[in-house]
Amino acid sequence: MPDQQSTAYQADKVDYLTQITRLFGGYKRRAIEFMNLQPGVSILDAGCGTGDDLIAIGKQLGPAVQLTGVELLPELVTEARKRAEAAGVPVTFHEGDLYQLPLETDTIDRARTDRVFQHLEQPAEALAELIRVTKPGGWVVVAEVDWGTLVLDHPMVELTDKIAAFYRDRQPNGRAGRGLYRLFKKSPLTQVEVYADAVCITDWTIARFIWGIDAMLNKVTSAGLISPEDSAQWLQRGQESASAGTFCGSMTGFIVRGQVAKA
Repeated sequence: MPDQQSTAYQADKVDYLTQITRLFGGYKRRAIEFMNLQPGVSILDAGCGTGDDLIAIGKQLGPAVQLTGVELLPELVTEARKRAEAAGVPVTFHEGDLYQLPLETDTIDRARTDRVFQHLEQPAEALAELIRVTKPGGWVVVAEVDWGTLVLDHPMVELTDKIAAFYRDRQPNGRAGRGLYRLFKKSPLTQVEVYADAVCITDWTIARFIWGIDAMLNKVTSAGLISPEDSAQWLQRGQESASAGTFCGSMTGFIVRGQVAKA
């Protein structure tokens, strides 16, 4: 039986992914459009989370498509299966690693991943694995945010920049978004295209949740880069901006696609 802390973490993770799906709707739609979907294709979502994107695709294209999701975290695989079943969309979910996908070579028409590369220390290896499972003539699509593009309109400018830079550099691949095009161009993929889209949030509470601002602040403070007093003041000033209805923050996401060379 899971402990309360583990259960709370799982619930937060699921809620986070649900909020992301809602807020990043336009970005996600373009990522799906980039897949050049057609009835009858097989689709892989590597790092599928709760499976919401696959479910949306299944509803759009109907039962003719073959949907497969791979997710590292078992609790998210469980949640994804529940959601797909509730939606009446047939999806095959696997627990697995993006570096070693549990799929045969040349078996997928469209392979995609969204907001996973920021967590990877070896993104080129992950891209090679997506290419491996994709059929000749198929498409690979990677969507990713870039933590270096996070901007918060906060009155304590220097402290805000320090906090954002610290969090960016704490990610295994915090600048993943901007590097996707280069990564694709250096791969065997052809017909490479890139698209960028900035997402703006004007709700301070949602921004704190989506961007993990409180956790970010705690880590910066624990590292001794800012004082507890500055941390408390920074949150207070942010709340004042929220109360005045003037807060705004944004982050840019990048989407890149490439075609596996035809046989």
